[in-house]
Amino acid sequence: MNFRADTLTGNIGVTLYQSHDRQTGYKLVHTENGKIHLKRRGVQRVKTIANAADALRLGRVQTLSWTRATDGTMITTLDGETIINVENHGSRTFGAAYR
Repeated sequence: MNFRADTLTGNIGVTLYQSHDRQTGYKLVHTENGKIHLKRRGVQRVKTIANAADALRLGRVQTLSWTRATDGTMITTLDGETIINVENHGSRTFGAAYR
């Protein structure tokens, strides 16, 4: 995904849903205080599974890549630099709903 942020007043996020009812999935959030959080959303709760330092650069186009391997490893890069690399087994069927 390519994006550009000129100002940041509030949060910006990308959500990947696992279910058609949008009750479960993952969310990558950049908060206005400069932190990046990877969260897992279950039916009853949201849990932060990884955090990263601020990597957003205001005023320029950036490329975000977010992948999840079959072993549960999630890697997020911003302009080719890894900002999150975490193994998560919260949902082993994440990709199955979209095949």
